[in-house]
Amino acid sequence: MKSPDIDDNKKLGRVMRYLRDTIFLPLVLGWYETGNIYWSVDASFAVHSDMRSHTGAVMSLGKGALIAMSTKQKLNTTSSTEAELVGVSDSMPFNMWGTYFFKAQGKGVTDYTISRS
Repeated sequence: MKSPDIDDNKKLGRVMRYLRDTIFLPLVLGWYETGNIYWSVDASFAVHSDMRSHTGAVMSLGKGALIAMSTKQKLNTTSSTEAELVGVSDSMPFNMWGTYFFKAQGKGVTDYTISRS
């Protein structure tokens, strides 16, 4: 961050305490063997200083987050609906990579769901 303030320091402290206190929790990933890939994509409209939006996306096979991304959008949008569409478009390369990866592993992908968080 270019100019963190006291609130940012408090947030960092809270995250660090959470990580320290939960270090022994296992990461559990699972696939329900249904062949479904689930993506949750969400966008926050005009949250950056240059009025660009922000996209967050998570891929799951049923249990746990396999891929998570958080990125600033590369173009300005005029509405929250447009920001959501750009967010889905921004996450599409990761979506396609996941699909191709599992097909190459011999796992059949039967259904592909993208939902708005």
